[in-house]
Amino acid sequence: MKMKKITVLCLSLSLIISGCGPFGNKQNLDDSSSVSGNSVSGNSVSGNSVSGNAIFDALEDDAFAGNTDEDPSADAAGDQVPIFQSQDLSGNEVTRDIFKGKDVTMVNVWGTFCPPCIAEMPELEKIAASLPENAQLVGFVCDVPLGYDTGLETAKEIVEDSGVTYSNILPDDEIMNFLSQFMYVPTTFFVDGDGSLIGEPIVGADTNAYVQRLMDLLPGYSYGE
Repeated sequence: MKMKKITVLCLSLSLIISGCGPFGNKQNLDDSSSVSGNSVSGNSVSGNSVSGNAIFDALEDDAFAGNTDEDPSADAAGDQVPIFQSQDLSGNEVTRDIFKGKDVTMVNVWGTFCPPCIAEMPELEKIAASLPENAQLVGFVCDVPLGYDTGLETAKEIVEDSGVTYSNILPDDEIMNFLSQFMYVPTTFFVDGDGSLIGEPIVGADTNAYVQRLMDLLPGYSYGE
């Protein structure tokens, strides 16, 4: 199943690279590009003698080759968070209705294997606390899908140790498929009350970029240390 394969890819990458590599689409990581600098706290994806294509080739069975019993239309990730029914790390039921009533929701996609994801969490908590009533911040834990025990306790410990109080959601099949369009974690995107994406996602841990986007989307918003 697609969810299982994406999960395996996330966990495989956690053992191979020191940064936060791709967990969705195919991409060769052995080119001259890297995800480094301030955006991901200096963690480089290239130069680790590992090819993204090689990883996908190893995992490319029915789910990735297209020989699947799933509805082919479910493979297309779009510009709106799909209807989903899942839970957060506290066991509370969460659906797409979480976005209703908010003009802007900042969505942080992270993984338990990703040091920059974890390092930025205290700052994300400060941002969440600074948001006005018409905005909120939520997280998706990309490598702990709904129904999987592996990594669940680790994710809970990370959130607790980071002092995070905003909701962190376990992706179901629909969300895992949607997240597959994003190449790296952390990736942060913004949605409106219907779950439709607003602007381009921000790739890498970049507090300044988050705050600037929030200031652009929320008139009068300011963020102080």
